[in-house]
Amino acid sequence: MLAPVFCKFLWPCAYNGAYLSELLWVSCVQRNQRTRLFRKTDMISEVIVRLNAEQQYRMDVDRLPPMGNDEARRWLDDQFTSLDCEPLRPSGKVLLADKVLVVARAAGSRLLADQAWFSTYARATNTVLGRPVIKVDVEGMAVSY
Repeated sequence: MLAPVFCKFLWPCAYNGAYLSELLWVSCVQRNQRTRLFRKTDMISEVIVRLNAEQQYRMDVDRLPPMGNDEARRWLDDQFTSLDCEPLRPSGKVLLADKVLVVARAAGSRLLADQAWFSTYARATNTVLGRPVIKVDVEGMAVSY
């Protein structure tokens, strides 16, 4: 019998269909009348920007110093303005994912190749979208998590 595990975040367990804690435990496996619990390894946070089939930029955000939410939003706003970006939606409303996409498109390979600029972009993107893996496909005009 598997014992329930309680925690703040839950995810589906492929072993028995139950929900187990994402923060504390990965799965429960019962063998030889014993239940073993395996600890989950930390997730890697990264930002991937794909300009086209030949150009892709990747940054591991875990190794960078964290950025506050207000600072990240302010940095993206400043880049949106300084790169003369246009809103994607006809209504003029700019969502955070749209802003991340449009800034990457306007930056192009010139700024994305600059390690300092791209690391700041990756930190800001990771902070405002709050996902472990973020893929920005400029050619396909899509942001996926």
